[in-house]
Amino acid sequence: MTRMIWTWILASFLVFGLFAFGCDTGGGGGGDDGGDDDGGGDIPGVPDDVNDFLNQDDINKLEDAGMTIHTGDNPPNVEGTYDLDSLVITYDEVGMDGYPIDYYWIKYYDQTDDGKIKLDYEGAGGADVGNGLGAFISGDGKCFTVYIDTKGNNGGCDYEMPSLHSGCLETAGIKDFQWGFIMKKKSGDNCDYLMPVDAARIVDETDGMASKQ
Repeated sequence: MTRMIWTWILASFLVFGLFAFGCDTGGGGGGDDGGDDDGGGDIPGVPDDVNDFLNQDDINKLEDAGMTIHTGDNPPNVEGTYDLDSLVITYDEVGMDGYPIDYYWIKYYDQTDDGKIKLDYEGAGGADVGNGLGAFISGDGKCFTVYIDTKGNNGGCDYEMPSLHSGCLETAGIKDFQWGFIMKKKSGDNCDYLMPVDAARIVDETDGMASKQ
């Protein structure tokens, strides 16, 4: 049975429902379970704003888990709408490896020369919809990575969980599309139901191509 990527939309931010959830065996349901904002080091080759919510340790973790990160200040223009119809969780620290994800499309637009970009998305049947999400982009040649600073509150638990999109632009769409997530901080009530801090998940478009509409 496939599952929806996003099951909650709160305070104009995207909460990655399937990706946010997963039992945290590290303690009680409340309190502060945050990482070290000052550690990890800046990431070379990305827009400066990305370093406000990710660090080099985060990038290393995602790369070690199998995600390709494309840095550089000359990304391709990725504006357009792309179909994601073969998404599968390929790396997960709480046991969701192999789960398939329902169809989504993503639209990138308003890409600027200084590394800013916006995106919209919609899930199958319009069950999950987001518009005007601000993000940042790096890359070189045909290949790129988009960085999204995701924050929100779920059931009384405040969280910060950036996500990243990576791939290489082809005429037919985005080749080797990947979607990565890392939980940076969480605090408040009912936090045990969300991913542990520093946990990562990676989702691949397993047919190799996010086709352009």
